[in-house]
Amino acid sequence: MPPTLPASPLDDIGFDTLFDAAPAPCLVLSLQLTILAANAAYLAVACRDRASIVGLNILDAFPDNPDDPHADGVANLRVAAAGAGHRPARQDGRDALRRGA
Repeated sequence: MPPTLPASPLDDIGFDTLFDAAPAPCLVLSLQLTILAANAAYLAVACRDRASIVGLNILDAFPDNPDDPHADGVANLRVAAAGAGHRPARQDGRDALRRGA
């Protein structure tokens, strides 16, 4: 049986409350770039409401400006997302110790 952790005052608050109260804009995406959650700070800077973006693909929620022929945000995000889910090779700290680093 795993050890029981002591109770924390944060247990009664809940993730949703903490996430929404975070002062930094935060967006949670699935690996498919679906917007799963957005906190109040993110909604304020994006000038959007939660119901209008949660469940949408981020590329659909925030498309490039059609009036800007140089808009490349969606293309840049597609390139960055191509590496989503990639995990770097495991780094073993013992190798650095053996080298004297």
